[in-house]
Amino acid sequence: MTSPLSHDQHRRILHQRLDTHGDDLSRLDASSLSAGYALKLWTPTRVVEAFLRRIAARNEALHAYVDVWADDALKAARAATLLFGGFPIDFPLDLRIGPDAAKS
Repeated sequence: MTSPLSHDQHRRILHQRLDTHGDDLSRLDASSLSAGYALKLWTPTRVVEAFLRRIAARNEALHAYVDVWADDALKAARAATLLFGGFPIDFPLDLRIGPDAAKS
């Protein structure tokens, strides 16, 4: 069994994932986004803004969204940022990947 990762190790993993995606938060998976909240690397507002930018950039070609309620999404994200200090959920922080992750 592997030991839990330190906050510094989690930060390094998240920064590596961001470097891979050019700092685009909309490209991260839910686990990485949640860990970033816990480590105070970003807020719900910043994440929603990233997703809205991605939708705006790609939806004309993809037609994936019929309606985008950007104002409502930003309003909810700002409320979550204020209410939870940037952390919309409480969860155990574990970003281990690879074969050891399944054993824990």
